[in-house]
Amino acid sequence: MNNNVFVQELEKKLNEINIKWDSESLRFRCFNHILNLVAQAALDNINEEVDSQA
Repeated sequence: MNNNVFVQELEKKLNEINIKWDSESLRFRCFNHILNLVAQAALDNINEEVDSQA
C-alpha cells in the first residue's frame, strides 16, 4: 500500500468514528525520503564549496 492509499483509507476509517481528517492536506511524509533530500542538498553545497576552492 502506498502513501496515498494509506492516507485515503485512514481518512475513511477516522470519518467512520467522527474524526475529521483531510487526506489531501494532512499526508504523512516518508522520513527516510526527507532525510535523503536533506543529505543530498548538504552534499551539493559541500561539493560547490570544494569546487570553488580548487
